[in-house]
Amino acid sequence: LGGEVWAIHTNERMKKIFVVGNQLGYSKWIKDHKLVNNLEEADIVLFTGGEDVDPSLYGCEKHPTTHSNIQRDLEEKAIFEQVKPHQLCLGICRGLRIMALVKHGELLGRLRWQSAA
Repeated sequence: LGGEVWAIHTNERMKKIFVVGNQLGYSKWIKDHKLVNNLEEADIVLFTGGEDVDPSLYGCEKHPTTHSNIQRDLEEKAIFEQVKPHQLCLGICRGLRIMALVKHGELLGRLRWQSAA
């Protein structure tokens, strides 16, 4: 990005954003927005980062270094399933993994990176 500040520009109308994951700071990259407290009002649904998605939800075993919150996973999965076709969804890190989970994307657990010997 070369030190530039990037933002998401939408049309002239102020966009209403529903933030999933309680990390409101991510919304600052969307110009002319207002935060709303319920999904039905939102133009944009923003799924934020956080813990790992629990591997049991995508058929993998939990690695000892995996930090997940299955209750949060299930709550956010349920929210994503309620999003209407006219609502734009954005996922940041974990948020994108939740979206992929619901849409049956392929998720991988922790990868073991090996250095060349």
